[in-house]
Amino acid sequence: MSKREENKAIVKARLLTEAQRLFSEKGFDDTTVADIVGACDIGRGTFYNYFNDAKGIFEAVIEKMNTDIQIVLRQAHRDASNFYEKLFFSFKYYFDFVSQPAVNAFFHKNQALIRNSAYSSDAFRKMTRDIMDQMLDYGKIDRFKQKHEYLLLSILIMGGPMELFLNRPYMDMNLSNEEMAKFLSKVFMKIFTN
Repeated sequence: MSKREENKAIVKARLLTEAQRLFSEKGFDDTTVADIVGACDIGRGTFYNYFNDAKGIFEAVIEKMNTDIQIVLRQAHRDASNFYEKLFFSFKYYFDFVSQPAVNAFFHKNQALIRNSAYSSDAFRKMTRDIMDQMLDYGKIDRFKQKHEYLLLSILIMGGPMELFLNRPYMDMNLSNEEMAKFLSKVFMKIFTN
C-alpha cells in the first residue's frame, strides 16, 4: 500500500469512527455532515471524496459492523463442536458484540434505519447465504422442500437476534446474553430435529 493509499485508509477509518460515535450520541436524524467533518477536523470536500452524504456514511458504518459480526460468527463456528453449539455460540457472540457500549448505543439510537440498512447490506446478505448453505450441508429438513424456504429460515436466524436485542430494554425481564442465545438455539434446533 502506498503512503497516499495508507493516508486515505486512515482518513476513512477516522470518518467511520467519528460518524459511529455521533450517530450513537445524537442519532442519525440529528447528525449532519458538518458534525462529522468537525469531529474529524477535516474539510467538507474531503468527506465527499469518500461518501455522498450522511446516509452513505451511515450505511458504511452498518456495513463495517456487519463485517465485524461476520468475524465474530466465524470464531463462533470454530469454537463449536456440534450443530447446537454452532447456533448457541453464534447467537451468544452476536449478543456480546452488540452489547458493547458503543455498538449498543448506536443500535438503540438508530433502530429503524439499522433495520433497513442492515438487512440490505452486502455483509448481511452474505451471512444469510452462508447460513442457508450450512443448513443445506447439515441435511434437508423434511418439511422444507424448496430452496427459498431455507433462505427464509436463514433470514429469520439472522434477524431474530437483532430483534430480541433491540426489544430487550422493553421487556419486563432482565435476560442475559446467554439466556437469549439458549432460547434462540432451542427454537432453531427444534426446527432441525423435528
